[in-house]
Amino acid sequence: MDIDGPSNNSFVKVNLQKEMTSPGESPRRSYLKAVRNVAKTEKDAQIKLKLYDPLEFHVINSNKKSRVGNPVGYKVVPGGTAASLLDHDDPPQKRAAFTNNQIWVTPYNESEQWAAGLFVYQSQGDDTLAVWSDR
Repeated sequence: MDIDGPSNNSFVKVNLQKEMTSPGESPRRSYLKAVRNVAKTEKDAQIKLKLYDPLEFHVINSNKKSRVGNPVGYKVVPGGTAASLLDHDDPPQKRAAFTNNQIWVTPYNESEQWAAGLFVYQSQGDDTLAVWSDR
């Protein structure tokens, strides 16, 4: 995916944190602060969603700016999610390791098209999204 022309896109995880106000500073007691973290590796972009750890996700082109000075990009909004209850070393879970996280971000590689590998039922789990991301 190229955002606003060919570019080196970045994946940004935005942590929404509660900040407390000082006494007398404001009638409010708290506010939200957005802390942005650009993923440097594929491991940095593996996301396990948590109910009480609010996050936003953006894919941006930091070389191009919008009219208000922000990098152009898209907000990624996850839909319904589920987590596997199998042990990570269980053979079916090794083949389905893509279910270990709800979001994975990887550069395009033509040989890495199927998250569970080319031959899922014959796989030993050595040609999956989890293995590629560990490289």
